[in-house]
Amino acid sequence: MVSLAVRWLMACVLASTAGLALTGSAAAEPAARVELGSINVEHGLSCLNARDGQNEPATVGGEDCRRNVLTSDPPSRHFYFDYHPAAGRLRRPVYVTVEYFDEGFGAFRIQYDSADLGAPERGACKDGAAEVLLDSRKWRKVTFELPDARFDGRQSLGADFRLLSSGALAVRKVTVEMERSADFDLPPQTRLERVAACVGRLVPPRGVQVAFTAGGDEHPDLPTLAPIVKALGGTSWESQVVWDEVQPRSEHWDWRACDSTVSILRENGLKWSPRVTVGTGQTAPKWFSDSPDSVPAVCLEHGRPGAGQSIWNPKLRDLIAGYMAEFSSHYGPTGCVEALLIDLSGRPEPSPEAADQRHSHPGFWCGDRYACSDFRRWAEERYGDIGALNAAWGTSLSGFDEVAPFVPDSSRAARARLDLIGWYQDRMTNWASCWLAAARKCFPKTDIYLCIGPGGAAEPGLDVTALCRAAGRYQAGICVTREGPDFAATRLDVSAAKFYGACSAVEPASSVSAMGVRESVFAAAASAARRLHVHASGILSQPEGISAWSGAYRWLAAKETQRLPVAVFQPETAFTQGKSEFSGKAKLLRDALDFDLVDGSMIRDGALAGCKVLVLIEGGTMERQDASMIIAWVKSGGVVVACDPAALRTVEGEPALAPGLFDVGEDRPPTVKALGSGLALYVPARWQEGPKAAAGVARPLASLSTRAQTNLVPDGVVDGIYMSDLGGRLLIFNSTDSEQERDLQVSIGRRRHIRLRPGEIAQIQE
Repeated sequence: MVSLAVRWLMACVLASTAGLALTGSAAAEPAARVELGSINVEHGLSCLNARDGQNEPATVGGEDCRRNVLTSDPPSRHFYFDYHPAAGRLRRPVYVTVEYFDEGFGAFRIQYDSADLGAPERGACKDGAAEVLLDSRKWRKVTFELPDARFDGRQSLGADFRLLSSGALAVRKVTVEMERSADFDLPPQTRLERVAACVGRLVPPRGVQVAFTAGGDEHPDLPTLAPIVKALGGTSWESQVVWDEVQPRSEHWDWRACDSTVSILRENGLKWSPRVTVGTGQTAPKWFSDSPDSVPAVCLEHGRPGAGQSIWNPKLRDLIAGYMAEFSSHYGPTGCVEALLIDLSGRPEPSPEAADQRHSHPGFWCGDRYACSDFRRWAEERYGDIGALNAAWGTSLSGFDEVAPFVPDSSRAARARLDLIGWYQDRMTNWASCWLAAARKCFPKTDIYLCIGPGGAAEPGLDVTALCRAAGRYQAGICVTREGPDFAATRLDVSAAKFYGACSAVEPASSVSAMGVRESVFAAAASAARRLHVHASGILSQPEGISAWSGAYRWLAAKETQRLPVAVFQPETAFTQGKSEFSGKAKLLRDALDFDLVDGSMIRDGALAGCKVLVLIEGGTMERQDASMIIAWVKSGGVVVACDPAALRTVEGEPALAPGLFDVGEDRPPTVKALGSGLALYVPARWQEGPKAAAGVARPLASLSTRAQTNLVPDGVVDGIYMSDLGGRLLIFNSTDSEQERDLQVSIGRRRHIRLRPGEIAQIQE
């Protein structure tokens, strides 16, 4: 949960009358001042010390001062000040100058007792300007202008104004001036100048994009966050573009909100990464949904409307092309867009009324007559007509409207289900391709990413391999949203992206812990990702978030992608049939060794050509054609390893691989059989034993390193230590909360002893 202080930081408003941070300027004689230290020196101004305003003496940067006490319960994030009436009556505007130590990243703001009765607590706690902390590790001044100060002591502790900080704050002096302040009149130091002076500033590696975003429902104060993002090595800010808002009417475009974002980013040396949502309720703008051309999405099982347009509506294609053209004409010439993100949903969501309904079909949200006619055309292309389809499936359908509640229970059920899901996935891929084509035409030189969930989730509406193929066709990339340390979950997406020539990006699904920050960096680096998306609150809200980010950041340096020698077969047919335990097994095995993932579609496109070893970690189903290609690959010199006593079968229930190819049996020891120039290994794995099973699979693979002339298994143990071979070097991550020591096989015949601190990422040259 994001702390209250960080919620304040993300929501604070940097007013146009923001105080100007200066150093060494001369000021007029103040009306009042207080010098803070072990004993405060007061001249008409007191610093109060109690409740949520506890502070303690400190020496910071060689100066006596006071710090807020964050160890109190609750943490004290306020400095309260009381102006003594004897110092003189107020003459507006009032200027408050704060001398503070600029350390770390965050912000503080002034809140004052004002004459504005519409402000919080009838003006007693009106928000003034905010000041950003940018880690120059020097003493600085900032002057706040208070145009309507009242100072009647209406704040907590009887204070007249207070400083509210997002975290630790050291203050050595506060002064109050009336009517005019020499400090306030001096020209400000620009944000870019302050970022350049930041001691902890991070410089983005060449060729790598680091996009920060607020995430969730947070509404960030971008003027405050932008310089922090720049100092923390960000290259752009990601924000959502809502079609309804930029095109509220058919002939009217309103880019003012986006223009404001771009203006702030430019002032801070950042670019913009707009995220265009193309699923759920954002399929089309509201004015189009209210027009005669509208075809609302409908849940055909329950007969209730969904949240957006039917993606089968042919009018949408021209609408999308117009949207992208207008977007490009407005922002393309400015060069402000770092990357355009197309956020794809597996299917439009149901209405709230239908959301609690259970569905008996694979999960399709389709639209009206166009879906029905599209299904009929597909049936005619594949089977000749609906009658032939009924004969093949053992059903009596008349159109798509009867397919949704259909759950086949004949002997041909598996094939029917795969055909139906394949039809829908193909349409979803076409929908994504429509957006990719329009975006690439209008943004010919801009990076474009298709945002999808991890392949391990097996969304019935998304064919990850087909989407990667489409992205490669349009010189686009794939942005994989992932959650937690499941480094296997992104592997199908990244492996397919590499194979089809699409670059990749990694994004956490939400704000993460300090360890999660390191995990995200490792996931990006291990995948040779070109781009990493970062939730700002995940760094700023965690006690060690910034140190975790700063320590891991250097590993984001761009690298060439390479195919790994070990591939694991992902049975998409078992996924679509809902009978797979693949994801849990792959997650365990990924801790023991690194691998690519391939599915049947990739195999049919030639993905085994660069592979040394193919691992089948579970029995189940596969297409007959895929099995034939695996056999041919083994005969030509490949090594196939089976880890499950259950036999692989075709979708129709026949043996998938040659009978006797594997000498299988749950109690048998590992066996090896020659097949042409290749080998077929059976390595029994009792997956219910968890880490022991995965390590048992890794050991025989290590013995194949000499044959493959490649270090297949540098680790081989399920212990929370993850490794990736990045071509000539090993990248290693300790995901545990304790120090770890290991002997690793760096290359064939050469080992290396390492010691890793908790959360540490390290590198070893092979």
